[in-house]
Amino acid sequence: MLKVKNRGYLFDHTSIDLTDYTSNRRSIYLPVIRNNVFDLFQLLDFPDPAIPTGDRAASTIAPQALLMMNSDFVMQSADQLALRVQGESGTTSERLATLARQLYAREATPEEIESNSQLLAELEQSLEPIEPDARIRSQQAWSALCQTLLAANEFIYVK
Repeated sequence: MLKVKNRGYLFDHTSIDLTDYTSNRRSIYLPVIRNNVFDLFQLLDFPDPAIPTGDRAASTIAPQALLMMNSDFVMQSADQLALRVQGESGTTSERLATLARQLYAREATPEEIESNSQLLAELEQSLEPIEPDARIRSQQAWSALCQTLLAANEFIYVK
């Protein structure tokens, strides 16, 4: 629900964007301000809402990859995904298999499970001098792995 007064979404060069885009719902439920499109939408080829268009342009540009690697949105999503996966019972291999099913809608290959297990171990080991708490190290390692999997082409592009 939009929480503004009438004409509160008109923007000019002096406007401050107070639009709240924090939501766990799909982007179709977020507000679209015609002359001030959400930055995340602009980077991901959102059509210009100010003009009618029958075709949506598709591009693959460096800022899109940088968004997936560096944005707060993706990092928070990776943290939440890591917490969810770590909360499940089972071995590391079983959790990695669950992660592949959730993100890629397919079973993980044995090679993927092995390489991701190795990455988790290396990440935890590299964090050891910085973070003494093993639980936090594990959470950070899982979060980094989840961020990597979210930034992968297989997650971003529909085949």
